[in-house]
Amino acid sequence: RPRQVLVDGTDRLRGPAWWPGGGVISFVGIGPQGGRLNMVILSSPPVVKPLVRGENAFTGRAAWLDRNRFLYAADGQLRQRELGAPGPAVPLPFRAVVDIRHAPEPAPRHLAEAGASRPVRGLAGLAPLPDGHLIVSALGDLREIDGEGRLIRNLTPDAFADRDPATSADGRWLAYISDRSGNQQVWLMDLASGTTRQLTAEPGTAARPALDPGAAQLAYLLQSPGEAGQRLRVLALADGRSRELAENLILPGTPAWSPDGTRLALVQDDGGSRRLLLFTPAADGGPRRDTLPGPAAAPGRNEAAWSPDGQALAIASAGGIRVLPML
Repeated sequence: RPRQVLVDGTDRLRGPAWWPGGGVISFVGIGPQGGRLNMVILSSPPVVKPLVRGENAFTGRAAWLDRNRFLYAADGQLRQRELGAPGPAVPLPFRAVVDIRHAPEPAPRHLAEAGASRPVRGLAGLAPLPDGHLIVSALGDLREIDGEGRLIRNLTPDAFADRDPATSADGRWLAYISDRSGNQQVWLMDLASGTTRQLTAEPGTAARPALDPGAAQLAYLLQSPGEAGQRLRVLALADGRSRELAENLILPGTPAWSPDGTRLALVQDDGGSRRLLLFTPAADGGPRRDTLPGPAAAPGRNEAAWSPDGQALAIASAGGIRVLPML
C-alpha cells in the first residue's frame, strides 16, 4: 500500500513501538528541550498526543507490558506508567555490580636512537589532478606531488591539521577537512590562486568531502555530538545550502559521485552486513539500499569508486577490490 507519513516536523524521531491493541504507535521526539514520549493515533488524519509530560525521555522505545502498562526510560531512571493514569510514574530501581579488572602496565617503548633522517610513512588521504599530479595529506599539511613522488608545493604550510583532500574533475578546486576554525570543517581552495573559504560550520565534525564532477555540489559526512553514527549531507556551493540524505551511518566510506553527477554511492558496515546506499540527490525519497554479498565487501570501512562510464562500481575493502555492475 502507499506509504503514509504519520509524524512530520523538525524533531528527530526515535524508538517507535506498537501499542498491543494496534492502532497506536508510541515514539520519542527529540527537540531543543530534550526527549518527549509521544504517541500517534492511526486515525484519519493521524493524531499526535503526548504520552508522558514534563520528563526528558531516553531515545529507546517504550516496552508495553499490556494494553495499559508500559515501561520507559526518562530523566536517568527506568519507570512504569499506566496509560492515562494521573500522578507520577513508578520508578524501577536496580543495581548492577561491575567487576573491573585492571590491565597490566604496558611495557615501555623507546624510540630508536637519534641518527640519520628517517622517512615518515602514512597518508591521511590523496586526490588526483588531471595533469597526473596528486594532492596528498601528510604531517598535517596538503602537498602537491608529481607522478614520481617529487614535491611540487606545500598548499597548507601552517600549524593546523588538514586532511581528506578531494579535487574537482577540472582540477581547479580542492575541498578538504581542516581544524583551523576550531573543529574539523570542510574548506575549499582555488588551486590557481590559493585562496580558501570555509564551507561548513557544523556543531559536530565533518569528514570525507566529495565534489561532484561539475563542482556544483559537495557531499560530506558529519559526526554530531552524542551520536554513534554519522550523517551524510550535501551542500550546494552556489548558495551554501545543505540538506541531509541519511543518518546513523556506521563505518561509512567516502561518498562517491557518479560520472554524470546524478547519483551518490556509499558503503557502510551495518551491524555485520555491508550495505550499498545509492542516492539520487535531485529526486525525493530515501536511498536504494542493497546488502552486499560477502565476496563484494569485507568488515570495516569500504571505499567505492565509479567506472568512467557509470556502469560499474569498484569496492575496495580489507578483502580486496570487487566490481559490481550498476544497472
